[in-house]
Amino acid sequence: MRKRIQSAGRPSGDPKEIAKRLREALEESEIAFRAALMDIIKRRGMTEFARRVGLNRHTLYKYHWGTSQPSLESVIKMITELGVRLTVVPLSGRREVLSRQKKSPGLGRGSSETQEISSGVHRSRSRRSDS
Repeated sequence: MRKRIQSAGRPSGDPKEIAKRLREALEESEIAFRAALMDIIKRRGMTEFARRVGLNRHTLYKYHWGTSQPSLESVIKMITELGVRLTVVPLSGRREVLSRQKKSPGLGRGSSETQEISSGVHRSRSRRSDS
């Protein structure tokens, strides 16, 4: 029996290969993650995949084309169907947290957003000012 050779960056149906490709793409950017996820799904067949995860086929194509972004719930459904799961881990250290800190727009008139960093944990809280 001949063993099928996988080209670089194109995982077979093996969840370990899929997880590796998605992890590498996510380390690059959110856009790369979505592109990798949709490429894997397209190779499996959009119509059948949409049916199995309970999404509209056209919705999957909109994710693939980049004209719409999937919700977290949809991403979890899709990756679960691929045999992988999303895991949240702490950042490696305070320096990384500081480099990722971004200023957020205010939450509305009279409010401000503050960022706290404590022991490598990034927390956000809102304050309401009395103006």
